[in-house]
Amino acid sequence: MVYTKSPFTRTHPVQIPANSIFNYHSPNRPYLYFVDLFSSCTHEDPDKLYLGIEDEFDTNKQQSKTLSCKHDLIDHSNEIFGNNTFAYYMKDSSVNNGLELITQPATFASHEQLEDQYRQLFTMIKEHGFGSDKFRTCGYHIHFNRSYFSDNPDLYTMNLLYLVEKFWRDLVLLSRRDYDRIVRWANKYNDTPEKVVDNFKDGCRHNDRYHAINLTNLNTIEFRIYKGTLDADKFLATMELTRNLIVAAKTKSPRELQVMQFSELITSGRLQKFSQTCHTKKAEEKLPYFLK
Repeated sequence: MVYTKSPFTRTHPVQIPANSIFNYHSPNRPYLYFVDLFSSCTHEDPDKLYLGIEDEFDTNKQQSKTLSCKHDLIDHSNEIFGNNTFAYYMKDSSVNNGLELITQPATFASHEQLEDQYRQLFTMIKEHGFGSDKFRTCGYHIHFNRSYFSDNPDLYTMNLLYLVEKFWRDLVLLSRRDYDRIVRWANKYNDTPEKVVDNFKDGCRHNDRYHAINLTNLNTIEFRIYKGTLDADKFLATMELTRNLIVAAKTKSPRELQVMQFSELITSGRLQKFSQTCHTKKAEEKLPYFLK
């Protein structure tokens, strides 16, 4: 394996094994730090958008279920990224025999810069007998820093909720998830964006996280709609689409959002190709009748 330039400068206060598998939301995990490979700063810059990833994978293969196989997988992951803190692994109740890959929050440009590493990682995970795209339970969640919305949080959040509602059909297709799984784990809100934001401010929905946009976290907003993947192009295209939605919510006026077309969110060849593969007749036939 080729070691890469390590994007971290902070170490865990307690010595932890390099191939640790952390319990769900355990506080005993690597320090949080913010990655911009084009800057030496590892502290949060509220003017920058950081994306933190949770990508689940699972297996039905008996040999892959073993702890030794998972520890070997994590050892290889550490070699790929040159450290054991940028990408780490956690148990999750939504996957039976697999793991959840978690990354530190990083700028989209930094994630793109690590494309070769992600390709190596996903190939290696599949070689260890795991999959993600074929498992209905595996999700791909993307968090972003609330501080990016800090100068007008209510308006930007309402804008984001409006965009999700406006482009719901397209987002369902690009999520690659079966609609019954979306309804169970990542449905849209039934209220207006204004009402949703007001309810969260009043403390009415602080435990209501199973929505396409999860607003229950203190420091992040989470996209939950996407299906898990071990395909680097799907992984980065989905992340790019998410970045574009967040930036549009912050930079465009409500009037501009009203006339905005979904095609304006397709900003690269990779994302255009991904969108085309999702907007197929076969995929559209699987949509519920009210989205056709």
